Amino acid sequence: DLSLNLKEKSFIGIIGKNGTGKSTLLKAITGLLKPIKGNIFIGSEDVYKMKKNILAKKISFMPQTMQFDFSFNVKDFIMFGRFPYINMFKLASKEDFKIVEEVMSFTQTKELATRNINELSGGEKQKVLLAQTLVQQTDIIALDEPTSHLDIGSQATIFKLLKMLNEKYNKTIVT
Repeated sequence: DLSLNLKEKSFIGIIGKNGTGKSTLLKAITGLLKPIKGNIFIGSEDVYKMKKNILAKKISFMPQTMQFDFSFNVKDFIMFGRFPYINMFKLASKEDFKIVEEVMSFTQTKELATRNINELSGGEKQKVLLAQTLVQQTDIIALDEPTSHLDIGSQATIFKLLKMLNEKYNKTIVT
């Protein structure tokens, strides 16, 4: 039983014990899980009545962990985050490649571009997941424990990036 109103351009942290529903709440906010009752809106639009590609242009989600059962290089994996913008022929544009390059620089993942996603450390995978989330270029970014698997220095870097996204680029951050 929850009522929550997030203001645009806010930076919100959801805290609580393990198993209390923090991840479930984030998945509901992003439209990945539908609550048994109630509604979730972005502005005046019901998340569950929106087309998935429209919703994916409004809110992005970085999961806590991800199983990598495939063998892609990092740059291609990050490009998957551009799926809401890819044309009907499934071809990435020059603009898509430019955005991926910019985000890889921003997230310090450029040096990983040609590496296989399955060969990365846990912390490197976390940074790549963040990059993939950011290339969606949404106004709302939901992140489920974005610093898990990261050393203390990398944790600080991620939160500095999130703070910059919030303050300089006016993104709403929910973590």
